[in-house]
Amino acid sequence: MKFYRLKNEYVNYLKTFDNKVQDNYNGTRAYIGIVVHIGLYNYFAPLSSYKKSQDKYKKNDTIFKLHSRTNENDKLGLIHINNMIPVLPTELEEIIFANEEEKYSILLQKQYQFILSNEAKINEQAERLYRRVVEKKEIFFVNLSCNFQLLEEKCLLFNKKDENKLHN
Repeated sequence: MKFYRLKNEYVNYLKTFDNKVQDNYNGTRAYIGIVVHIGLYNYFAPLSSYKKSQDKYKKNDTIFKLHSRTNENDKLGLIHINNMIPVLPTELEEIIFANEEEKYSILLQKQYQFILSNEAKINEQAERLYRRVVEKKEIFFVNLSCNFQLLEEKCLLFNKKDENKLHN
């Protein structure tokens, strides 16, 4: 499991179909996340750094809270599993920690270590949320999550829109 950034054009494209796709802010606020595999698709699940408001979030399948491996009170943020989006490999840019600002790099490394030690749990939770939204259509989770099926269709069409430009 690695950390990635998504390309602006792809994020903006998906946002035209689903307003739950998180903003990329033209790269000014990094859209960093991990990739999980669900069925035939790779899904990009965005991360966020810790904010005090996250303390009130109740544990459920939409988010995965991150903290230091050695201290649960050292809160590092969360993974927004409900905002995961299908992604093409061409739209991912791997994060190199050494290329980031030092303070930010340290946070990313702490998050990364925790995620690696919980990789199986994160994958299971992402798959469970996907089933709750797509197969079971549980309204609570549908209302909080991206429209996974629609975004899968649009993901597959993303490269085709570029091919159509070449043939016109």
